[in-house]
Amino acid sequence: RMKPQLIEQVTDPSGEVVERFEPEVVSEVKINKRHLNMVLEGMEEVVQGKRGTARRYVKIKGLRTGGKTGTAQVADGTGYLDNTWVASFAGFVPASDPKFVCMVVLNEPDYAYHYGGLSSAVVFSEIVEGVNLATDMLAPQKCRTVYASRPGGDMIAVPSFFRLRCAEAEQLA
Repeated sequence: RMKPQLIEQVTDPSGEVVERFEPEVVSEVKINKRHLNMVLEGMEEVVQGKRGTARRYVKIKGLRTGGKTGTAQVADGTGYLDNTWVASFAGFVPASDPKFVCMVVLNEPDYAYHYGGLSSAVVFSEIVEGVNLATDMLAPQKCRTVYASRPGGDMIAVPSFFRLRCAEAEQLA
C-alpha cells in the first residue's frame, strides 16, 4: 500500500527541479505472483474483454487499462432503499505497468446511470484523458513530430509543441 501522493515534484519556471517527493510505501501485501497476475488479467478483461462490464465506457486511446466496476444498493439498517445506489469504478493505467490508479464513487446517481460501468467508468476515462493531456506520467516520451494532412491529402511531418515548456517550444519553432 502506498501513501497517497498528488505531487511528484516542484519545478521553477525554467524547468529546474526545486523539490522532489518520493513515493512512500506504507505497508506491503504478500501475495503469490501467479495469483496477482490472474487478478490483474481479470481486471483488464473488465475493460478490454468482450464481456467486460466497462468495455464500452472506458475509452482511452493507446493505453491498455484495467479496472473493476461496482454497483451497490444502499441500505438504511432495516433493508435496502428503493432506487438508491452507489456506482463505482476503480481503474489503473497502463495495465502492464500501472502509473496511475483512481477510484470514482458516485453516490445516488440518476437511476438510468446507476451501474458502475455506465457512470463511474466514464468519469474515470475522462480523468485519465485529462491526466494524459496535462502530464507526461502516462506517455513519458515527448512526441517531437506529428503528422498533419495538406490540402490534397498528403501528410507532412511538423514539430509538436504539446507538453513542451516555452523554451523547448521556441527551440523547435
